Amino acid sequence: MNIVNRALKSDNDAVRTRRTSIVKRDRDSQRFTDLEDIINGQVEEIQAWKKRDRASQDRIKRLQEDLQASQAAHQASEERCHEFDDYSQRLEKHATQLECNGKAMEGEKAELERALAQAHVERRDLTELLNRGLVERKEEMETHPNNVTDAASSSEVLALVKCINTQIFHTAATISDDFQASYGTQKYKIIVNMAVARLKKSNIVGAELPSILPTSDHRTDPTLVQIALQVALAMLVYNFVSPWFTSLEKQTAFLHSIYAEMCKHELQRDLGQWRTMALTYTRAIIPEKGQSVSVPASMMIDYVSDVLLACGVDGSPEQVRNSVRLHHAERLKQLATQILDFRCIAGEKIVSGDLQVFGVWPPAPFDPARMEDDWADTANPDSPAGDILGTTNLGLIRQERRAKADEDAEDDASGQMRKVVMLKPKVVLHSTLRELLSEPKMVTETDGGNFPS
Repeated sequence: MNIVNRALKSDNDAVRTRRTSIVKRDRDSQRFTDLEDIINGQVEEIQAWKKRDRASQDRIKRLQEDLQASQAAHQASEERCHEFDDYSQRLEKHATQLECNGKAMEGEKAELERALAQAHVERRDLTELLNRGLVERKEEMETHPNNVTDAASSSEVLALVKCINTQIFHTAATISDDFQASYGTQKYKIIVNMAVARLKKSNIVGAELPSILPTSDHRTDPTLVQIALQVALAMLVYNFVSPWFTSLEKQTAFLHSIYAEMCKHELQRDLGQWRTMALTYTRAIIPEKGQSVSVPASMMIDYVSDVLLACGVDGSPEQVRNSVRLHHAERLKQLATQILDFRCIAGEKIVSGDLQVFGVWPPAPFDPARMEDDWADTANPDSPAGDILGTTNLGLIRQERRAKADEDAEDDASGQMRKVVMLKPKVVLHSTLRELLSEPKMVTETDGGNFPS
């Protein structure tokens, strides 16, 4: 019985154990199923996250590519802007250069037009001179058939004076242009001041130009320098060109005073013959050095150098003189040769009258009957004039003593001398100077005008 009970109990226990195992197995199976579901859900979620991550990475990559493209476009835009800025600056510089070139070309055009007009006038005058010379020769033969006649005609002297004026113009223009880059570069103010003082003392360019020359920027436009050089050379030629100018100053001055007294009493024929003989034989005893071109040429070099120094050309006075002598001595010697030619012809070869070069000096007022405005406005020739600044082209006057029977309305107060203006001098006016200085560009320290004391 006990055995049966134990067996039954064992069976019951086994059944309970199996049931428990089954329940546990079912519970474990359900848990496993739940875990699988959870895991599958997590896997799906992870895969979804991975997909979203890949999409995000793709989007980030596209954004990075867009950003790089934007940065490249921005950099290209900046480079293009820099290029435009550089191009704009180059255009501005080019426009400024074109404007300066335009002004320079306008100045050169005006200068060339003046030179061309002067050449046309010279050509016309030469033709007239040839005709006039023939007429003069014929009249001379008719008037003085048995007397001594002129060895040269007044027309030849007139042509020579015009050549002298042309030489003055071209020499002044060439020198002013050649030193254009050097104006305002002088480092020592005392050198400029000393040159100005010498010009003022000599009065070679008048009283006002010496003070104006150092204060203007001549590198932009050297016209004022050219005018100063023309005035200086014209004054020097006027001083040198007199037939009575020799190295024997006291002796020739005495002879000239005798001649001046003779002009009050003697006939023109006697006057002319005495003058020609006196000058011819005076020249015969003058040392050869005193008759050479070196004296006037050397003095012209000195005054040209002073004008350049007053304009601020760098270097010592001796260095500037050497530069002028090296590059422009030949032109100045040609001018000196023409001076000596005038002395010889007017003083020793013409008996029938006295031919004298003359100019007009400040502060004389402008008189169109006696002079011409070298810078006259061709578009408005009747514009009001004023006082003159200086003479740029010399004039020529013929003076002849007439017999009392030949007196006319043109005679002077003595009733014996007749004066005929063969060539009017040309002058530059204060109004021209004001026009040139209407927009003055003063020399500054950056322009080389910083003079150490």
